[in-house]
Amino acid sequence: MDLENKQTDPQREDSERAEKRKKRRKKERLQALAIVGGAALVLVLIIVGIISAVVHAVTSKKTGNTDSGKADDQVVMQEEADSEVAEEADLPSDDSSVKEETTDIGDDENADETTDESASASDGEADTTEGEAGAIEGEAGAIEGEAGAIEGEAGAIEGEAGAIETADTEDPVDGTDSSEETVQTAGDSGKKDSTSSKTDDTLSSLLKKDITAHDEEIKKEIAEMTLEQKISKLFIVTPGQLTGTEIEPTNVGSKVGEKLAAYPVSGLLIKKQNLKSEEELKSMVSNIRLMSQGNLFLVIEDAGGPESPFVTSGITENVVASQKEIGETLGSAGAYSAGISIGSQLKHYEFTVDLAPTADVSKSPSSYAAGHGFGTDMETTADLAKNMVRGLKDQGVLSVVCSFPGYGDVNGNGSSGPISTQRSKEQLIEDSKPYQEAIKAGADMVMISHVGIPKLRGDQRPASLSKELITDIVRDEWEYDGVVITDYMDKTCIYTKYTYAEAAAGAIEAGADILLATKNFQKSYNGVLDAVKKGQISEERIDESVLRIYRLYYQLKDAENAE
Repeated sequence: MDLENKQTDPQREDSERAEKRKKRRKKERLQALAIVGGAALVLVLIIVGIISAVVHAVTSKKTGNTDSGKADDQVVMQEEADSEVAEEADLPSDDSSVKEETTDIGDDENADETTDESASASDGEADTTEGEAGAIEGEAGAIEGEAGAIEGEAGAIEGEAGAIETADTEDPVDGTDSSEETVQTAGDSGKKDSTSSKTDDTLSSLLKKDITAHDEEIKKEIAEMTLEQKISKLFIVTPGQLTGTEIEPTNVGSKVGEKLAAYPVSGLLIKKQNLKSEEELKSMVSNIRLMSQGNLFLVIEDAGGPESPFVTSGITENVVASQKEIGETLGSAGAYSAGISIGSQLKHYEFTVDLAPTADVSKSPSSYAAGHGFGTDMETTADLAKNMVRGLKDQGVLSVVCSFPGYGDVNGNGSSGPISTQRSKEQLIEDSKPYQEAIKAGADMVMISHVGIPKLRGDQRPASLSKELITDIVRDEWEYDGVVITDYMDKTCIYTKYTYAEAAAGAIEAGADILLATKNFQKSYNGVLDAVKKGQISEERIDESVLRIYRLYYQLKDAENAE
């Protein structure tokens, strides 16, 4: 029995030792697995961190590219709109250079896109030990490459728009000494002008939107004005007319200042009689500015040629091409160049309004328009008028397109007595294209002549006093809501039948906003004031004109602040 027990004990001990070794190995394996698992967990955390960082970087860059793309789109839209307006000027552009520049930009961006995608692929294969993290990073790189491609496409479009704008807005001439090649190119461009009605409508909408931007501020100002102040704004007169003196002064003093305080007219007209020398002109303008307290147009009539008041007064010897010369030889580039040259000189002396260009089409060699307009062809006149307007506008000078319904078939301008046209309403509307094209190009006022229109009214009443012309045609047919100004109200043709008071009140009642250079300011002013007090003209009607006038004041202020 004892022997059997002794034999069993060693076996049991061996079995127990084997069991212990087994348990120890199992424990060691578990410990090893724990160590490996911990290391794996740390590795996984590292990989997850890397993936998060990559995804965050890609998302941030993609968001930035999206924002940049939106900004690029806005820039492109604005540049395309600017380019569309610039193209209407009929100025020469080099399409081949635009295409070449666009192609270069596109190639550069495509190269960048290829590089981005190649780099992304390399990133995806670079680190095989990171497994899925590497694949995700490769995918993120591909997304980044796609975003780069989109950004490249937007950049190419922006480059194309910029190239077009550069080509189309480049001045066709430098001063008035343009080369024959440049003039011919722009002239040909003008002849081929086929601006669509869609473009015209867009331009008109832009102009209307810009000019009404300050209406709420203006209405508040008008509400604080007296009736007398508002009626004063309906006049532009010379310094002599304002003070009631027959001889126009070559400088202004306290008397003009007192009159401006009592009658704050919308503007002062400076004629060649007011000009003596450059020094006195600068002194006069400086004094007027001090007296006006801001809201005052400084007006002159300068359409170029040897009759320019700056030339006849001896202030300058530089003669800008006349409208007749432009129409005969210089074409679109000459018209634009003349506008630039005239506008530059006016701006130098702080004039803000030019009574130009004349858009009348000459219908006979003896007509008044024959010596003052661009010529006998309507399409050419429309093209040249709008290009001169653009030249003036580019210099920050307000332009007045003159003088619907035109002096194209009448002799004289009414200085010697009544004048009339035998054109019908349909013919007048047909002949209105040059004026409307000038307005679409940015003309700020339209001038109405004193021509009688018996086939429109049945009598010889001047167009400047005719509701049938100003309200029914210009306002309603043209849908024009800008400033309407009369031709010079010192012409004999008006006062052979009407008094100063009747003529002034009649023009406002017909739809005019400004009376230009009335022969007797005091009587004309009183005539409008009495008509309002009697109920012949409503005060609301006066407010409409003052609103239109103040829109132009704000337009000048905005331009000045933008410089």
